[in-house]
Amino acid sequence: MPFDNLKPILIEIALAAGLAIEKCVKQGYNTFSKADSSMLTDADMAANDIIVSRLKTLFPNAVIISEESEEYCGAGLVSGDWFLIDPLDGTRGFTKGSKEYTVNIAFIRNSAPVAGVVFAPALGELYYGDIESGATFAKVENDKITDEKPIVAQSQSQPARLLVSLHHLDPQTQYFVAKFECPKVTQMNSSIKLCKIAAGDGDIYPRFGPTSQWDTAAGQAVLEAAGGKVLQFNGEILRYGNTDRNGNLMLNPNFVACGAFVPEFLPFSVDE
Repeated sequence: MPFDNLKPILIEIALAAGLAIEKCVKQGYNTFSKADSSMLTDADMAANDIIVSRLKTLFPNAVIISEESEEYCGAGLVSGDWFLIDPLDGTRGFTKGSKEYTVNIAFIRNSAPVAGVVFAPALGELYYGDIESGATFAKVENDKITDEKPIVAQSQSQPARLLVSLHHLDPQTQYFVAKFECPKVTQMNSSIKLCKIAAGDGDIYPRFGPTSQWDTAAGQAVLEAAGGKVLQFNGEILRYGNTDRNGNLMLNPNFVACGAFVPEFLPFSVDE
């Protein structure tokens, strides 16, 4: 599929999902606990239903994997084309009133996230990127795109601007941050961190500890389209489609997202 055809489709679906989430915010929503003790809300499911149903209608033969409707289990995802979705990334912060939650839709080809959209409905910010046309940022006002412009990841600033997870400032992350001289550190929720680096508003996002493949795929697509990178700490690019013995997507390894440069501390180990 040509990416110029995919862009308006992914953006339109993300906007519709974001509208459903905002409707839940206004009308109220229920909160549940999933089997793994993570949080789930009516807003997650409303966004998920819109994204999955529309993709199935448009691409009836496509493999579609979402955090909230894992209908596919099996090998074979490291090659071929498929969609990977997180309908509401940052659910914990969402329930606490944070506005940094996002809708994430990624298109994966041969284990690489080659196109993706990240929409932060409460912030009115939408990021899109693919390997052919590059990355863009747009404001969203009254459910319509305004002021769309290209974005490009930047070289590392001095002092370095580090973005870290609001809920995961663990000792490993603190050890990594301490490698930099007087860094500017900002704590944020969700995949918006990857997009901020893509837009030149941050330099490095280190992540230690478990993340799911759907947490990062769309943001990585945007960041790589803007000229940035998402690397494992051994220096290899973060890839998608690896499954466990039950056919479920494996968790991501530790990684670092960065602008148009490779951090000087790679390869990196907290045991060094």
